Amino acid sequence: MLEKLLEPTSIGNLQLKNRIMVPPHAVVYAGPAGEVTQRQIDYCVERAKAGAAIVSTEDTSVAPGFGMWGTMAQRIDSDERIPMYRKLTDAVHAAGAKSTIQLNVALWGAIRDTLGGKEPVSSSAIPWQEPGVVTRALDVEEIEGLVEDFAEGARRAREAGFDAIHILGAEGYGLNQFVSPHYNHRTDAYGGTPEKRMRFPLEVVAAINAKLGADYPIIWDLQCNEFLEDGLSFAEAQAQAQMLEEAGVAAFRIQRGNFNRYDAIIPPWNFKPGEFVPLAAGIKKVLKHAKVETEGRITDPAMAEEILARGDADIIGMVRAFMADPEWLHKAAAGRAKEIRQCLGCARCINNCMIEEPVECSVNPRVGHEGDEAYEIRPAATRKRVAVIGSGPGGMEAAKVAALRGHEVSLYEKSSSLGGLMSIGAVISEEFDKYLQYQQDDVKRAGVSIRTGQEATPELLASVKPDAVIYAAGAEVLPLKVAGIDGPNVLSSGLMQPHGDGDGKKK
Repeated sequence: MLEKLLEPTSIGNLQLKNRIMVPPHAVVYAGPAGEVTQRQIDYCVERAKAGAAIVSTEDTSVAPGFGMWGTMAQRIDSDERIPMYRKLTDAVHAAGAKSTIQLNVALWGAIRDTLGGKEPVSSSAIPWQEPGVVTRALDVEEIEGLVEDFAEGARRAREAGFDAIHILGAEGYGLNQFVSPHYNHRTDAYGGTPEKRMRFPLEVVAAINAKLGADYPIIWDLQCNEFLEDGLSFAEAQAQAQMLEEAGVAAFRIQRGNFNRYDAIIPPWNFKPGEFVPLAAGIKKVLKHAKVETEGRITDPAMAEEILARGDADIIGMVRAFMADPEWLHKAAAGRAKEIRQCLGCARCINNCMIEEPVECSVNPRVGHEGDEAYEIRPAATRKRVAVIGSGPGGMEAAKVAALRGHEVSLYEKSSSLGGLMSIGAVISEEFDKYLQYQQDDVKRAGVSIRTGQEATPELLASVKPDAVIYAAGAEVLPLKVAGIDGPNVLSSGLMQPHGDGDGKKK
């Protein structure tokens, strides 16, 4: 039973139907001038239909003149942009979720191509991302201007229909650069003591409250661990959370990591699920009433329920779990957790984002194509007899989709078990193993006839006479060009493949 996960809650005066949030994350679906696209709207609507209480759009610049995280980053720096965001919020609301937006100014975190030829700036004069380049410290007048930019961005967000705003105070971006001793070496009113380093964030909250009223919910993305020796301590993060709550922040999204540790911000498969949870619990202990969201590879419904039941957090944030399977919540609520398509934690989505390519998912080809009819599984006009050769991830997916379209499908695999090279990945990663088990069960649920230990020879196919053949047995291992790769102490996945099933893979 998912009593806590499905239980209603609130952020300030914003009522939520359950405790699941799809938090802000970049997908690189915006237009070249940072405009909202239909592709982006379709993506958000899919998550709203999936049952999440809140669906947020991505990091959106309130002051693009100070640089942005990417060349196609969203912007909310003029009233002319309000209508396009209204189109997004209307669509998300119609699909049953609340809509939020994340406001940010990049400063040190801006990429060169978004600076328009200007020098990079930060809280202080510190080494920039490019060797030999030092940032210019913002002057007080510029800081005051940014405070107003955040307030105006919040006003536009409310007028566009967003139910609440996120303020990005983490990940090494602008506000994080002021609160962190790693970046902030100022000696004026905006630096020095922990209290002075908080002046800029607290002025932002005060300006938003003055413009919109204290009842408009602010969610603060809180930096809790920078993974830097001279970075923000957790005790300081707790104190900052208390100051922000007193200023009027209604909820905190727990964040960690920095530009030096992207893997800590968005943990891949080699991190344990739920590593953000102790941070969330520590922040929650020092707050009076503000809500706390936690995330970080939480893909198991039972784990999510346990976190809430223990009181370690109030809201569970899920991005990649909903990418891998938009039906995550519906399946979990119906007691069908074993049917959830598992996120591998492979970071393909993040890798795309880092090179400013539209985000894709290794296990769900529909991500980013939610509005494309070609990606919908529809009944076939004519039922055919289909033979699929090879049972790696591609072969199993092809067999399943063909069966769901109504075809009579046989899946041929010459070895004794399904999986192909995925069987080797399953030795290394528990997530790959879980996904392999899911796919094996999935083809059975779809009604595929599984023929293991049977090689699909020309003679066999001639006797079966399929109407269509899908050849999915062509995966090759790419050679690594590194010193020592040919040594006797190295075993490649290609050499391991014959031992990829049963007790052999354990060896």
